[in-house]
Amino acid sequence: MSYIIISFFFGDQYYLQTQGTAMGANVALAYANIYMDNYENAYVYNNTLFRTYSQCWLRFIDDIFCLWTGPHDTLLRFTEYLNSIRPELQFTLNSNPMQIPFLDTLVIREPNGFLATDIFSKPTDSNSLLHYQSCHPISTKHSLPRSQFKRVARIVSKPSLLPERLEEMSHKFMARNYPKSLLNEDKMLASNPSFSPNTQPIPERVPFVHTHHSVMPVVYDVFRKHWPLLKQAYPHIKAFFHTSADV
Repeated sequence: MSYIIISFFFGDQYYLQTQGTAMGANVALAYANIYMDNYENAYVYNNTLFRTYSQCWLRFIDDIFCLWTGPHDTLLRFTEYLNSIRPELQFTLNSNPMQIPFLDTLVIREPNGFLATDIFSKPTDSNSLLHYQSCHPISTKHSLPRSQFKRVARIVSKPSLLPERLEEMSHKFMARNYPKSLLNEDKMLASNPSFSPNTQPIPERVPFVHTHHSVMPVVYDVFRKHWPLLKQAYPHIKAFFHTSADV
């Protein structure tokens, strides 16, 4: 058996973590899933209340979505039981008979008894989407809105609500300086999968791989300014005959 010892320095004191593992560590996710799987098999699945009233139990690491068919007091008793097992592992109960958030999804009970889903953001959401002026490859910045619009389209189950949610996501990107033309095209793709934008194939480029640095935008501007010189100096390199240094 292997152990990972985490120590850190804060102020003028050294601290040693004696339980669990540090957030962000490569093994943290695997440890959490292994721990919770053993916990569920030992204490959850064989519990009488769980076997009687739980119709659905879905877990993502330490977030759990459960459909409970029994009285509310039985759910409270089950939660109290789980919280009495190990002091270091405590569950926070959030229950509602009509709607409940789970990760980025709001699950809604319809009047007909069926379940609908809507996009969900925490009240503390600060719109930390990648800024368009960030020193990242342009392909990364152009693929991000498309992936987020597709995420909205997958989660929002009501077609009548989808345009509103796509527009809300669009405003988040515009606040991060993304061009409106790019967003409009990606919204069309998300709301209408059969839509085919009139795009040109991306020509071959000269890759320039680097780590992030604050001076990279300056270097990029230098390349763009002197791009014609590169075309003249290296006529045998076809990539330099593109109209700009966009990468």
